Parts: sequence; C-alpha cells; structure tokens
Amino acid sequence: MDSVPLREARNRLGKICTAAAHAGTVTEITRHGGDPVVVIPRSAYEELQRLRRADVERQTREAAEYLRRGEIPPGTERVTREDLMASIADNGADNGMDRQERA
Repeated sequence: MDSVPLREARNRLGKICTAAAHAGTVTEITRHGGDPVVVIPRSAYEELQRLRRADVERQTREAAEYLRRGEIPPGTERVTREDLMASIADNGADNGMDRQERA
C-alpha cells in the first residue's frame, strides 16, 4: 500500500483516484496528528460493506435464536425496569435536578 502525506495527496488526487479505480491501488493518506484515511477501489468498498452487513445479519440471527430459547445473548446486559428507573434518578441527581425539574 502506498502512503502519502495529505499535502502531497492534494496535488496527486487525480492520479490516486485513477490508480484506485483502474489498477485497484490502495493508498493511505496520512494527516499530521490525525488518523490516516485510505483510498480504495469502489469494488473493495462494496465488498467491505457486504461483509459488514453479512456479519450484522449473522449476529442478529444468533441473538434471535437465544431469545427464542428464552436466553439472554452473550455480551448482553440485562436491565430491569427498576434498574433503569434508578439509573435515571441517579443521573438526574448528578445533574443537580430534582424529580419535578425532570418532569
């Protein structure tokens, strides 16, 4: 993967895009003090999106299967109504609000 600083990428953006679109070249653009970005071919982006959707669909199916069995999916926190109301009350108290102000 090529890596270029943002200043250089600005001057070469047309070439970077053409290389991605026609040759499948992946280019990382580094930004001083910031996270880099990556220019990839659209086909690679679409494949990443397809894989991400497939993973979300798989996770949803797995969670639904747990729920059908009356189980809580792993990694899921169970919160009762009482827990929720206590949390709301605590957050209101933390913000200096009393019950009447929140109503």
